[in-house]
Amino acid sequence: VRHPTVPLRALAAKIPLVAELTIPVGLVGLVSPWGAGMALAVLAPALLASHSFLNAFAAFQAWPVLPFVVFGSAVLVGRLVGTGPRGRLSSLAIRAACAVLATASLVLLYSWAAATADILGGQASAGAGAATVLRATPRSEEVVAWASAVGRFAERDWVYAFNGSLGTFPVHTRTVVFLLPGAGVYGAGGTAPTSGRIAREAERLGARRIPGTSPWIAFVWHPGPDVTAVRLAGFRPIRAARA
Repeated sequence: VRHPTVPLRALAAKIPLVAELTIPVGLVGLVSPWGAGMALAVLAPALLASHSFLNAFAAFQAWPVLPFVVFGSAVLVGRLVGTGPRGRLSSLAIRAACAVLATASLVLLYSWAAATADILGGQASAGAGAATVLRATPRSEEVVAWASAVGRFAERDWVYAFNGSLGTFPVHTRTVVFLLPGAGVYGAGGTAPTSGRIAREAERLGARRIPGTSPWIAFVWHPGPDVTAVRLAGFRPIRAARA
């Protein structure tokens, strides 16, 4: 009550995202009986959240709204087109608006397709790199891998995932495999530059790079028999306390 503009600012900041999502499917269907209910149920929570899936580019969580907006837009346009001289005028105006809308839709759909193609291409390359690591290392070796690829190694006895947090991971085997995200890994963000530094620090301790794993940075490390854990930040081994 004391700060009424806070939710209004939150809503206003998301308007371009909603427009980007709904312009290709008609936009005006948002105010139709068919589109309004679904938009309220799916988009309203995202609009009011400070960090939500709508911040992602054309996120799939919002896609259930689209067919309802399409149908609602078609119904509204059909009702606006009348008969007689006035109807013909409104028909021409609606056709002109539809032509502008179609052009905008094609531009947005092209940008969506281009972005999706880049993501899929990067994911295919990342999948091939993870498969190389999988083939190059025995199942008995422990793995510490980026969260999006750790499922490839799920059948191993010792598998640990990380997602940006450079924490401490226990060491259970005499050989540990690390799969770190490089610059081409989707979702790596600011972790990619850190991966290269971790690999260089590990190489000073005798780690060996696994070739052919781009866009991943993968290496194999043989810790000493007294090493019980490794801290990724600075790649510092933690050794067992001696009596």
